[in-house]
Amino acid sequence: MTHLQKQAKIILYRLAKQMNQKFCHIGSCVENRSRTESEKNSDKQTLIRLKKKGLVGMTEYTDGNIYYLTDEGEKMAKSIVEEIDEYKRW
Repeated sequence: MTHLQKQAKIILYRLAKQMNQKFCHIGSCVENRSRTESEKNSDKQTLIRLKKKGLVGMTEYTDGNIYYLTDEGEKMAKSIVEEIDEYKRW
């Protein structure tokens, strides 16, 4: 199993819970606060790294990109979802 940072786990968790959501929806922060531009860029970079690892796929649309879990990503996200849902927090 690949070691993932907290930010990558959050993105995988959100993709598993809300499949086929646009990046702006899955990249939002856990708490209800506004995102800075650097945080948004950091989320995009994390998605690019997850895509390179083969955990996330991307489909381009005119109004934005849709990110989804690959088969390998679904397996990894399943364990993350079980762990987070058990404790109900990060």
